[in-house]
Amino acid sequence: MIPLSWNLDHIGPLTRTVRDAAVMLSVMAGYDPHDPASINVPVEDYRLHLEDGVEGWRVALAQGIMLKRRIPKY
Repeated sequence: MIPLSWNLDHIGPLTRTVRDAAVMLSVMAGYDPHDPASINVPVEDYRLHLEDGVEGWRVALAQGIMLKRRIPKY
């Protein structure tokens, strides 16, 4: 896979569990001195709230015009 642009979707890490994904994110979110867009700030531990659950969360589903393709008709 070759990225065509920095702001287009790219392949990310594939993990077996949410915990593995949280560990990967903690590593990838860290400072990279070779990346000019990287900032040297503390990275939170994304594993801290894995056991909190999702009770009370709400899920929004896009419907209607939100799902229509935005391809111009010629």
